[in-house]
Amino acid sequence: MTDRELLELMPETMRDEFSYAAKVCSDATDGRVNLGIFRVALNTAALEYARAVLKAANSNPSLVERVRRAIVEHGDGETYIDEARAAIYEVAHWLREQHDGDLIAATVLKREAGR
Repeated sequence: MTDRELLELMPETMRDEFSYAAKVCSDATDGRVNLGIFRVALNTAALEYARAVLKAANSNPSLVERVRRAIVEHGDGETYIDEARAAIYEVAHWLREQHDGDLIAATVLKREAGR
């Protein structure tokens, strides 16, 4: 997700508050520091926080999410959760066929597909 996309997700009230805070800071310096400098600093802090939250949330994605991402990277940007889940189930089924129906890895894959 780009910085611009993250900023567009920011609630309008938060953007307004950042603008107000930047104006207060600029006024406090009698305009010696440009209003835009404060706004950039506040937006940068918000972006760093958003990136940290996203990184933490995605630090241990499920196999379904990893497969979905792989599909999306080669697709048109749709969600593809069901397709990812179906692909994992199909691999688990194939593994069982290759090993006479008894394979721990296939069981783990099926369990992960349901996550």
